[in-house]
Amino acid sequence: MSLVIGVVGHKPEKLGGYKPHPMHGRIIHDLTSKIKELKPDYVVTGMDQGVGQWAAQVCQTLKIPFVAAIPHMGFEDRWPEFARVKYRNLLQQAFSTFVISPTPYQPGVYSARNKWVVDSSQAIVAVFDGSEGNTSNCVAQAEVRGLPIHRIFPGQYQEAVSEAGAVRRALISGAVARPPVRQTVLAKKPTAEHEEKIFNRSVEID
Repeated sequence: MSLVIGVVGHKPEKLGGYKPHPMHGRIIHDLTSKIKELKPDYVVTGMDQGVGQWAAQVCQTLKIPFVAAIPHMGFEDRWPEFARVKYRNLLQQAFSTFVISPTPYQPGVYSARNKWVVDSSQAIVAVFDGSEGNTSNCVAQAEVRGLPIHRIFPGQYQEAVSEAGAVRRALISGAVARPPVRQTVLAKKPTAEHEEKIFNRSVEID
């Protein structure tokens, strides 16, 4: 029997924003590790910006077929041009595409899309911070179905990024002392017989 997993998760506004952010790479790394661990035959993704599309990219890298579950026609119409191009390129790589509603947006289509993802899967990978929204709706439906849920908590990345940023700002402001510069100091001019050794000698400078 084929193993199908659904990948769900937040859009970029809950993951550091739409511009490149350190959290994005960390989430993609952990998504990759989890999907490798589960070894699915297929992955189902809702293709939202953020986790939905990162899941599709991971599947491309791992050469795992992915199914695009699109909530409604014109899903991407209000996105910026570059985002629409990226989305359509990913769709071309999908194993198959399923459009939940053949009409433009109407209330309930995202919940229906989430149900389709859950009903099509034997397990769920959720990048989920616990907040209300489409991801919580999908996780709740998976819990009702009794599916295994493998949660990736994005808060851990935010804490790490915030701590690194605080240290960086402190170094710039001088509030934290920089480590001492280490370097090799020659006490006297080297003799000719030592020139080659000294030339090849490593000098440590931070």
